[in-house]
Amino acid sequence: MKFLVAREPWINITEAMNSSNSKFHCAVSYIGIKAPSILPLQAGDILVCDATEGTVASGATNPKALITYINRGVEVYSRRNLHAKVIVSSRTAWIGSANASTGSRDRLIEANIRLTENLVVRQARQFVLDQAKLSRPVDLKMARDLVPLFRESSPLGPHSLPDTKRRIKVLRVDYTQYSPTEERHFDAHRKAATSAKSRVGTKSKLTTFLADSELNIKIGDWILFIIGDKVESPSEVVDISKTSKTVFFWMAQPESSVRSIRQDALEGTLGRKFPKTDEFFLPLTTTEKVIEYFRK
Repeated sequence: MKFLVAREPWINITEAMNSSNSKFHCAVSYIGIKAPSILPLQAGDILVCDATEGTVASGATNPKALITYINRGVEVYSRRNLHAKVIVSSRTAWIGSANASTGSRDRLIEANIRLTENLVVRQARQFVLDQAKLSRPVDLKMARDLVPLFRESSPLGPHSLPDTKRRIKVLRVDYTQYSPTEERHFDAHRKAATSAKSRVGTKSKLTTFLADSELNIKIGDWILFIIGDKVESPSEVVDISKTSKTVFFWMAQPESSVRSIRQDALEGTLGRKFPKTDEFFLPLTTTEKVIEYFRK
């Protein structure tokens, strides 16, 4: 038995598959576009995944990868609610957290166990075969019909609040109405800002605020806005753009924490008053309490 972490699972699995003539039986829930090279299944191998319409539409399973597998002669099946990651050769089983995607291989912190005990290998293979029997076979027509449903997703998962050691800047701002020039800039730059937002994760709300200078703010900073007597949940700066007179700060606000609270109520929870200035940093001890409050 060997414990594999970080990038080790796919290095180990891919190398084993490329150097073996064994037939492979796999139950891997989500399949990315590069899966045929990460999980290089061949004719006669079996793959059970979740290729239901909702999963494909969410971007978790890419039907183009399934088409590649089917053209190779791999038996592909779709099992709703499958979340297992089980890969079995004639003598080895890999069981863990890793989906067949570049996000799993290159960015995420995965953990798998490689097992060679005969009984466990047989049980793992039987699990895959049992799931295949309960699944819907995916043929070339079905896979092609799924292609229009696919929408790219971020490999990073849902956007979330930062860790409690991150400094947060507080800004007092007012609601402003865009000028015609600012409206045109907003419309012209919104697509680029939306793309920038996707790079920090899914499930976040795109917002903006305007200033007449850059305020010593950079992409990646977290901001807590006070608007009137309300404090908004923290947002991350994902893009900055400019007109001749105005700086646009484009923010990603995690959907899981979107809310506002009266300033005096938050101050009561924190046990301290905010400074009267329009721009200041929260002390780290206060930052921890603020993040924990908005995570609830």
